[in-house]
Amino acid sequence: LKIYLKGDVRMYDITDSLFCDELILYDQKLKKFTAIGNINFYKNSQHIQSEKLKYITLDTLKNIQVDIMGKAMIKDSLRIVKGDSIAISYYDTLIKNISIKKHAEVYNYRYAKIDTNGEKQIFEDLMQSKKITIDFKDDVLEYIELDGMARAKFNVIKDTLINGLNTLSGDSILIYFDGENIENMYIKGGARGHFKPEKNNSEIEFEIEYNADQINYFVSDEYSYLIDNANLIYGETLLNAGEIYADWKKNYLEARIKDDVYPSVSGMSDNPTYGELLIYDLVSKKGKMIQGETQYGQGTNTMYYKGNKIYRNDNLIYHISNSILTSCDNDNPHYFFKSKKMKMIPDQHIYAKPMTLYIHDYPLLTIPFAIFPNKAGDRISGWIMPSFGNNSKGTYLNDLGYYYAPNEFIDNLFLLDIYDRYGVQY
Repeated sequence: LKIYLKGDVRMYDITDSLFCDELILYDQKLKKFTAIGNINFYKNSQHIQSEKLKYITLDTLKNIQVDIMGKAMIKDSLRIVKGDSIAISYYDTLIKNISIKKHAEVYNYRYAKIDTNGEKQIFEDLMQSKKITIDFKDDVLEYIELDGMARAKFNVIKDTLINGLNTLSGDSILIYFDGENIENMYIKGGARGHFKPEKNNSEIEFEIEYNADQINYFVSDEYSYLIDNANLIYGETLLNAGEIYADWKKNYLEARIKDDVYPSVSGMSDNPTYGELLIYDLVSKKGKMIQGETQYGQGTNTMYYKGNKIYRNDNLIYHISNSILTSCDNDNPHYFFKSKKMKMIPDQHIYAKPMTLYIHDYPLLTIPFAIFPNKAGDRISGWIMPSFGNNSKGTYLNDLGYYYAPNEFIDNLFLLDIYDRYGVQY
C-alpha cells in the first residue's frame, strides 16, 4: 500500500514536522516515507532542508535512517552541515552519525570576545572536504573526519578571547571534540597550516606558515607536533627539521632530529645553521642551536664555523660559545681558529675573544681579541683566512694576515706564511 500526497504537503508527529511538495507514504505508522521538493523537516532541534528525503525506521529498537539529496542541509543552534547528499543515522530522537558524501561543508559556531571589555560574539569555524563523517556519542559531538582535499579554518580562543585564526589543510583531517570545544586535530598527507594572530590579543608579531607530512595539534592543551619533513616560516626566519614541537602557550618552538633529518634555521637570504636541537622563542625572536654549524661566503671565500651553542637574537646577530672558525671544509679541519666567545654580525664582522690558531689540533698562536670580515667583495677590515697545504717546504699555512681599511681611500694588507720546516715568512 502506498499513499501519494501532492501540493503543499504538511505532516506532523509528536516531535517531528515535515513540509514538502510531494509525499509518498509506505505505511500508516509513518515508519517509511519519501518526500520530494522544497523539503523542510524539523526533527527535535534539527532543521533539515533538501530537494529529496528518504525516511525509514530500520528495526524495533528505533534505529532510523534519513537520507537527503539535492542542496542538502542540516541546521541546529551551533552548526550547519551542507553537501550534495547526506545520510543521517538516529537512535530514536538522538543523532548517532552523519555522513556527507560530496562537496561536504560543516560550519561550527562558538562564542568569544575581541577584547576583554567587549561582549561575546559568534565566530564561525569552517570544515570542507570531499567527504565528511560526523560521529556523536549520547547526543554529544565526538569527532569529525574530513577525507579528501580536507581544509579546516578555526578560531583560536584563549580565556574567551580570540587569539588568532588557524587554517589547516591536508589529505585528511580528524578533529576530536570535548563538548563543543575542539580538543585535538590530526592532519595527514601534505599537511599545511597558516596562523594569523589577532594583533590586540596575541604576543606573536608575524603570521606563521608551517607544513609537514603530518601535524598533530592538541588544541585544548595548546601544543603541536609537525612530524616528518617539518618546515616553519615566521617573519624572516625559516626552520626545517625532522620534527618540530610548538608550545603555543609559551610561544616557543623546538626543532628536533628525526630519521637523520637535522634541525636548521636561516633568514631569507643567509645560509642555514644546522645542529642537534634548535629552541626558538616566537615573542623575543631569539633562538639557540645546540651543537650548531654553518657556512658563509662562496667559492674560495667560503668560511665554516661550529659551536656548542649558537644563539641568535631578533636582529640576526649570532653569539657562539666554544666556537671553531675555518676555511677548511674537512670534517676534521687541518687548521682552525678557536674561541670561547664569538659574535657574528651579518654583512659586517666576526668578533672573537680570545682567539687561538690551531694546526692539526695543536695550538700555535693565541691573541686576546680578533676581528674577521663577514662580507665578501667589500673593503672591510679584519683577519684574512689562510690556505692550508703541503709542498717541498713541508706543511704550510699561506696568506694568513690582516687587512686594514680605515676608509675608502686608504688600506693596508699584512700577510705571512707559516711552514713547519722553515718557520714564519713575510
